[in-house]
Amino acid sequence: MSKEDDLEDDQGISTATMAAGAVAVVGLAALAWVILSKEEAVSDSEPPASGAAPLPEQPVLPTPPPPAPPPPSRVAPGGPAYRTAPEDIGEPVWGKLGSDKEVATLIPDRHTGGFVHASTASALAAAAKYGASLPTRDDMIALADQAKAAGLELDPVILPGASHELTSEGAKPGDPAMATERWVHVHDDLLRAQLTARNWDGKSPVANAGKVWIAGAPAGRGYLMGWRQKNGTWIQSGLSTGPGPHDDQHVDYSMLLTLVRPINVA
Repeated sequence: MSKEDDLEDDQGISTATMAAGAVAVVGLAALAWVILSKEEAVSDSEPPASGAAPLPEQPVLPTPPPPAPPPPSRVAPGGPAYRTAPEDIGEPVWGKLGSDKEVATLIPDRHTGGFVHASTASALAAAAKYGASLPTRDDMIALADQAKAAGLELDPVILPGASHELTSEGAKPGDPAMATERWVHVHDDLLRAQLTARNWDGKSPVANAGKVWIAGAPAGRGYLMGWRQKNGTWIQSGLSTGPGPHDDQHVDYSMLLTLVRPINVA
């Protein structure tokens, strides 16, 4: 072999060696990049080293409770017109009216725990039981004056406007339900709140607690006297003639029993 052949062989070996080295370098670089990428990915997923400040936790807001349902009424809507049964009329408490009469107002109803609600017919029956009568129009005016002086002329409780419970349900004046026991309860609860605020002793005569059947109506009819307003005028000032708009069975939430009798009638 000539020297020229040896030189060519050496050059070929050198070129191959250099190519192989270049490939190895590129492969090592790629391997290093893969390893570095994996290490960075692992370090991103690891928790912070001990001593490092932890990331602040997001506050967990409490779930607000659902709104409370309104308290159920003691009596469901609807039902027949309510009037206190004779056996549920409690014992009247009598107080002086003027110089020669006594009057019973806010007579207890044993069934409702409130006050006796009456038609003309049931009011007359109760009056006969106690040797009493229905008050006259003049008696009602005298009672209003006397109670006002004692701080016991109440503010009229006119439903449904005086009751958020009823107005929130869409009740309107003249509602067909106005004679039911439920409205009686609502009315009497509002009366009791006023009586408590005025420190009522449970005995003194009270005016404006409701409408009152008065004396003088023809048989089978009823005369009604309502509330006295602050300006001195009356809502339903009491009839003295004619048949009137009500028969003797008429009743609604506002019609309470008031009786009068001569003093010292046992």
